[in-house]
Amino acid sequence: ARAAAAVAAAEKAVENALVAQAVAAAMVAEEGLQPEEPPQGAAASLTAASVVAPAAQSPLAPLLREQLAQAGLLDPSTLSDAERQEVLAAAAAGTLLLLLLPVFDAGLAGDLSLSALFGGGAASVAALREGPAGQRLRDAARGAVDKAVEVEKQYELGSQATAKYKEWVAKATKAVGELVR
Repeated sequence: ARAAAAVAAAEKAVENALVAQAVAAAMVAEEGLQPEEPPQGAAASLTAASVVAPAAQSPLAPLLREQLAQAGLLDPSTLSDAERQEVLAAAAAGTLLLLLLPVFDAGLAGDLSLSALFGGGAASVAALREGPAGQRLRDAARGAVDKAVEVEKQYELGSQATAKYKEWVAKATKAVGELVR
């Protein structure tokens, strides 16, 4: 149950990060800010800091795209569905890791929130890194998801959990019914 809650919290953290990016993009657009013009002619060079994705490919404001490029991070809005799933898996793993370690003592909700913020956030940023380190983390996350799907299919954990939940609900309903009579 804590693992499922951790995955849900990690997905929510990534969703919140995307919303924050959209809000930042809107604020930048509202202020009319634009990134610096790239150098022309022989002075132009293609580096991670100077390459900005075309506006048609990314809904993010040019200034935000430039900041992501300067930080060596991939633009999450231009990732394929598979790559997004890998980043989400990394965020879930980071959240789960901190949730299972006795790092925070703030109750389940507090632990979950702090684990998603710090563990999921750090893992998300690491998974969005350009280059071999980020790619290795995304590949490991994809491998973990594939293994989890394989284990779920083998042991039918989702079906078992659903059956157990329905059993508990039936028992609770019966107990409440007896109390009311």
